[in-house]
Amino acid sequence: MSEHKLSSQLASGAALDQYTLQSLLGRGRNTEIYRAAGPDPKVAVAVKVFHSPTTISTGQKARFRTEAEAVLALKHPNIIRLYGFGSGDRLYYLAMELVEGTSLRDMISAHPTGLGRDNTMLIFIQIASAIACAHDQNVLHGNIKPNNVLVDNSQRPVLTDFSLPCLAESIQGVAASSTPAYMAPEQATESATTPQSDIYALGILLYEMVTGDVPFKGETPDQVISKHMHVPPRPPSQLNVALDPRFEHVILKALNKKPADRYASVRDMINDLESEDVVAGEYQTLTIKREDLTAPKRRSEIRRFERTRVDQPADKPDLSTPLNPAVLIVGLLLVVLVIALIVLVL
Repeated sequence: MSEHKLSSQLASGAALDQYTLQSLLGRGRNTEIYRAAGPDPKVAVAVKVFHSPTTISTGQKARFRTEAEAVLALKHPNIIRLYGFGSGDRLYYLAMELVEGTSLRDMISAHPTGLGRDNTMLIFIQIASAIACAHDQNVLHGNIKPNNVLVDNSQRPVLTDFSLPCLAESIQGVAASSTPAYMAPEQATESATTPQSDIYALGILLYEMVTGDVPFKGETPDQVISKHMHVPPRPPSQLNVALDPRFEHVILKALNKKPADRYASVRDMINDLESEDVVAGEYQTLTIKREDLTAPKRRSEIRRFERTRVDQPADKPDLSTPLNPAVLIVGLLLVVLVIALIVLVL
């Protein structure tokens, strides 16, 4: 993250409980992220502040605590570490691990035709594993997209910005905060986030990682949402002709319009992506193996070859090849000897 001169609703040196704000790292419509000092001076901290347009009620604070504690309890190397949280009269904050590095969004922007098979597999499996861990503890992400995946200086992908429904309702006035390009159909129609909604968003994320683009675009959010609901996705292999068939199989299953037709769990999705047998049927492609190059021919191939040889004349000696002189001399001597024997007999 790049740092900017502090220009926000909070002054430099302002304290939020045990965290002292130092510099502004970035901002959104109703949010700001700061570098901050925490209780341990050896640990770099980022504090994300959410500004509420109205005074936060006691009930909203209690709900925020419950939802934040659920994220705080998540322990996974690819989930950002949450150190603490709190709320005031008109703001909430989350104190978390400060990740120095880049984002998956920047990586995709630098590779507009896709990240390549190995890089995609390495990053995606770790992010999907993080989501599976969260689902095991009944925590949904609700806002999976490249902007919310950071990649630190050791190339570790880190999943950030778990959507807390209380914040979405209090700050944005809606029950979901998903970006339209990654929003599952049921999130748009029912405002409901489920494990299958996260699986759908993972499918969009994987699609963008292997092609450099999302499957559904439009001039307005409503146009994008309508395509999610009614238009089948363009197969990613049409954009990336060298795509591993397993990626396409996993993506298209995850992007089914009906939640029940998607994967039952993120771990099933991971298993298919890592499986060697998943490309059977319509996704099967021809793979030439080294042992196939030396395999014996089938009998049908042998018979077909023999039929092509039936009407061909027998091989004739090549008269253009000059005779060996020694052979010629021996032949002439034999002829002379035969003639001499015939004369003696007569």
